[in-house]
Amino acid sequence: MSLIYAISAVGIVVAFLAWRIKAMWAMFAAAAINAAAALFVLTTYFAG
Repeated sequence: MSLIYAISAVGIVVAFLAWRIKAMWAMFAAAAINAAAALFVLTTYFAG
């Protein structure tokens, strides 16, 4: 479960950095990381 929190934390940090540097690629990366974390949460929630 801590892996999911780590992925979410990375996504939040990347999103913050994207906002700071105003980079579009970083915003897409943050969105992808957060989407992957959310998908992982959903699959493990329904699987468990």
